[in-house]
Amino acid sequence: PRTELDQKVFHLLAHIVESEKYNHKYYTHDDSMTHLLIDFIVLEKLVEEFLPEVSKHIKVHSTTNPIMTYVGAKWFIPIFIDCLPPDVLVTVWDMYIRHGIVTLFWVALMVFNECQAEILGLADVEIMTAISRGTKKMTKGSITGPFMEDVRERVTLTSIKELREIVRKEQFGMLRPTSHLRHCDVFNLDGCSLM
Repeated sequence: PRTELDQKVFHLLAHIVESEKYNHKYYTHDDSMTHLLIDFIVLEKLVEEFLPEVSKHIKVHSTTNPIMTYVGAKWFIPIFIDCLPPDVLVTVWDMYIRHGIVTLFWVALMVFNECQAEILGLADVEIMTAISRGTKKMTKGSITGPFMEDVRERVTLTSIKELREIVRKEQFGMLRPTSHLRHCDVFNLDGCSLM
């Protein structure tokens, strides 16, 4: 027999799976995971903005794209469940329940930031290995440091939605009619700042 708690848990999970705040249609089959691909590109742009040396190094020294191949399988779809230490994972999931999908971008940027010294000394598959090792070394302190404060202040659900629209237009030729965004409205280009 189902209990009241069972029903509450079911409704919470249904809300997470169905709500744009939480998954941006990752779990739908109607468009070949286009939404997930868009978020990979959004993350690439955020890494370029916050960690330009890491972004450049990955582009020059990696034949595989760790953001595309690793992040989706290990981070965004399962919400970091298999890669973070348990105490950090609980904190990340708490953030995810409170803030939604923007948490995935915050934590991904945190991991790249924490691993950047190692990444900059490696090439190709070794970069993926460093990122994998780096997730296991994360601490709660990583989530609360000055880098994360800056990321959390500048990367919001609104800025993610704006970046998605830009990527949708650039990569897929689809811009929703209500959006009037330019690149520099979101990125620090030609004197404009993020958000």
